Amino acid sequence: MSQFIVYNQDIPVGYLQTSSRVAIYKQYPNTISLICAVLPEHRRKEYGTKIVKETMDYAFNNGAVSASLCISPWNERGKKIANKLDFHEVNNRDHIYVKVKS
Repeated sequence: MSQFIVYNQDIPVGYLQTSSRVAIYKQYPNTISLICAVLPEHRRKEYGTKIVKETMDYAFNNGAVSASLCISPWNERGKKIANKLDFHEVNNRDHIYVKVKS
């Protein structure tokens, strides 16, 4: 597991945690699991989308086959990011969204 503070220039704007999973489900091998949070004063500025997309692109270019997000049911912004980046909900009970490398 790796954890990062995300900066825009010298200003902290959010947090990112990544972890590798051999398989989140059998059909999604070599998955990188992402947890992302943007500080309230920096929301609605596309930081969340950019953080997830750039991390996912890096992971896909370095061996990951899929990426997962766990999005709380009340987190409408998180769901919009997942939808924008073509993630699909695969487990409604655990609120897991997955994108497979294309």
